[in-house]
Amino acid sequence: MIQMNFIIPFAGIAAIGVVAHMIERKLEFSGNAGNVIMVKIGANLCYFLIAFATWKDFFKMAGRYLGVHVSW
Repeated sequence: MIQMNFIIPFAGIAAIGVVAHMIERKLEFSGNAGNVIMVKIGANLCYFLIAFATWKDFFKMAGRYLGVHVSW
């Protein structure tokens, strides 16, 4: 069975992608297409933060299994 901790990052990325796409479309149709790049940058930053947190948790768990102390 898949644990919820495995699904949460994927759900977060999917939710950010849907919301960012809706905002981008609204900006384009309202004539503010120049601001779409700011939404894309913000979405990519959120993707990076989710990926970083997931990798951090992965290395922390891998360190515990291998008997290495990971301080962060």
